[in-house]
Amino acid sequence: MVAPALSQEKAPPPGANPFDPAEGDSPRADDSKPRLKLDLGAGRDLGGGIGGIGSFGGSEEANFSAGFKVDKASGKGNLYVRGEIAPGWHLYSLTQPPGGGQPLKLTPKKSKEFTAGTFAPDVQPEKHFSSVFKTDVEEHRGTVVFTAPLELASGVKPEELTIEVNYSGQVCDDIVGRCVPLNLKNIPLPAKFDGYVAPQDTSGEYRPKTANLVWRGYIEPATVAPGSKARLALTATLDKSWHLYAYAPTDKKDQIARPTLVVLSNSGQWQKSAVSVSKQPKTGKPVGNEPAPQYYEGEVTFTIDLKVPTSARPGNEVLTGFLGFQTCDDKSCLRPSGAKFTVSVPVAAQEQAGKRPVSFQEDDYVRAAKIAEQQPGRIEPVNIATLSAQLVLSLIGGVLLNLMPCVLPVLGLKIMSFVKQGGQSRGHVMSLNLAYTAGLMLVFLVLATLSAFLNLGWGQQMTQLWFRLTMLVLMFAFGLSFLGVWEMTIPGLGGSEVVETTQGREGLPGAFFKGILTTILGVSCSGPFLGGVFGYTLTQPWWVTYLIFIFVGLGMASPFLVIGAYPRLIGLLPKPGEWMNTFKHLMGFVMMGVVIWVFSTLGEMNYIPALTLLVGVAFGLWWIGRVPVYEDTGKQVNAWLVGTIAATAIGWFGFAFLGPVKELYEWKPYYEDTLAKYQSEGKTVMLDFTADWCANCQTNFRWAINTQSVKDVVEKNGVVAVKADWTDPNPAIEKKLAELSSRSIPVLAIYPAGKPPEDVIILRDLVTQKQVLEALSDAGPSTAAAPAEQEKSPAEKVAKVGSSE
Repeated sequence: MVAPALSQEKAPPPGANPFDPAEGDSPRADDSKPRLKLDLGAGRDLGGGIGGIGSFGGSEEANFSAGFKVDKASGKGNLYVRGEIAPGWHLYSLTQPPGGGQPLKLTPKKSKEFTAGTFAPDVQPEKHFSSVFKTDVEEHRGTVVFTAPLELASGVKPEELTIEVNYSGQVCDDIVGRCVPLNLKNIPLPAKFDGYVAPQDTSGEYRPKTANLVWRGYIEPATVAPGSKARLALTATLDKSWHLYAYAPTDKKDQIARPTLVVLSNSGQWQKSAVSVSKQPKTGKPVGNEPAPQYYEGEVTFTIDLKVPTSARPGNEVLTGFLGFQTCDDKSCLRPSGAKFTVSVPVAAQEQAGKRPVSFQEDDYVRAAKIAEQQPGRIEPVNIATLSAQLVLSLIGGVLLNLMPCVLPVLGLKIMSFVKQGGQSRGHVMSLNLAYTAGLMLVFLVLATLSAFLNLGWGQQMTQLWFRLTMLVLMFAFGLSFLGVWEMTIPGLGGSEVVETTQGREGLPGAFFKGILTTILGVSCSGPFLGGVFGYTLTQPWWVTYLIFIFVGLGMASPFLVIGAYPRLIGLLPKPGEWMNTFKHLMGFVMMGVVIWVFSTLGEMNYIPALTLLVGVAFGLWWIGRVPVYEDTGKQVNAWLVGTIAATAIGWFGFAFLGPVKELYEWKPYYEDTLAKYQSEGKTVMLDFTADWCANCQTNFRWAINTQSVKDVVEKNGVVAVKADWTDPNPAIEKKLAELSSRSIPVLAIYPAGKPPEDVIILRDLVTQKQVLEALSDAGPSTAAAPAEQEKSPAEKVAKVGSSE
């Protein structure tokens, strides 16, 4: 490939930038485009007509512009909406799951002059579990461009066209959580012609106009499977005597040399690693006060490892990213350049080896630098004023965390312990509250470590099913203890008067453990201000993260430290009496309410096994509670052993036999014309009549139908698997069952290819894998999968096994 002629620029003097990068013609850059501004200030009505309202900060917090570019010859191109979100605010994504914030919707007004597809962002939203919405949320911050494929109708002049984009959504404050709708006056966003699009190179190779190098890229394997890994490689091959500056996560604006930027801005649900480089850069000579430049010569490869989630569905996953780079020789530097790269990767049941080339398109360095700044993990300089404000909010948020429903029941027991501490020495009361604070702060320090070094934020543990199940069991167990089903043997943690009498007043271990427990329960909740302060730590050094968590912990512990310092405050509480037992029981019901909430976060597919687990826990704790705490140690250990084994066995049974089953091969839904359609195409059809309430149906599916052996035959013979789900009333399914002389399920009907429906092979009630394999063998393959003369389906055979359920 012959390099185009390049205009070179003299190397700048030391300490000066080689150029002042212009934004170019990127859709991010042109401020002349029609735009709408959301003003949360003094109620002004801004350019696009969205009315502002009074708010925190009094500045423009959301700024939108739109435009489109097309290929001059084909009329095909892209429609874009560019959003700029001010610091401290966020916008919910196009794919925000139900139950969270209001998702962004972008809908072009229909017209005969063009056809537009679905919008997608160029930057992946930040995803985390929200303890406010009790679900996962997806948030955009900074600048994001949403792009949709566009095709103009024949004869339409793009210069004369205006596309109106209707939109809705919310822009929300990170600190106080207040949200403002985007379309207060429901005025469409106008998108006008923004020039002709540069052709996209799909060969996996790209030579920029303003750089002496060639980019090549690929992803392997060519097709990925759920749970597998992939590797994205981008290689820069430099022309002789030219070099490329070293890679950096973000642009170093205070230096002359522009670092190489490699940003995978949107990887969907796929997990991505940090960028790795194939070789170490060389170090040049310092120029003036500038540090010694680092650079690559020859060929260098930038690699990103990817992990496909096990929940990935079949289809194409489009990965998007940006490159920023500058090439120089010993005498001069070319203008920094940028490129956008995309690759569409098929997701299928089976991985397919090979490499899939990356497509490149011209872009600019400034855009790549801006997107690099938005990536998680970017560290900003510490601002003392901002940090001080965040610490105050952390302290207040920690105090308010005590009032959250996850914490309140255990906090109520702590209040009861205060009542019992009445009349005790000031030193003893203070020591108990210090022990409580020590347990509380220990958990906060662990959480700070997870956040600072493993990027695991407050409440992010709740995104893991195992953690939610652990919290469910813990809260359920404590709720049963508060209600008297069993007795805790740690003083001060909700035992009955018998426990308190047997073990004496609350001791330091009990107070310490209670502090740990209270904080662990608090992880599943969040109070006001905490979302903002924990979000603030994402762009701060590790020590700021520790400081924020310590202040939240001190805020949570402050009421008890104050009472420890001034024990006379205990006198304001009611005196001990029967009300304490009533209060403890009421806290048990509050804890059961929290159990219901945690249960609701498990997902419908886990409801039955989780409920089974709770039954097991209840039985185990009931068995433990049958042995009073004043019995000898041997009896108590035996009770705990039997109760734990019983609870574990019942819980294992629930998840092993009653939990969701992963379908090993594809199943089509049943409709009235489904069978006729596939039979007309010469397919052998396996029709399974099932329902969620049918235990035998689930047994058949798990052990006889959804097996590897059956899958091999289904795929080899081209059999179409169809599922008739009778969980809810369905006249079409009832009619088909009647045709098969059945009024109950399970029923497995196999229709041989090329045979009339009357030649169906029927398996009823409980069946074995062997019976299913024999029936499939008798039915034979689809005519599209094997020659017709190979079919050996006996037309007269109808297998009937067992009797009706």
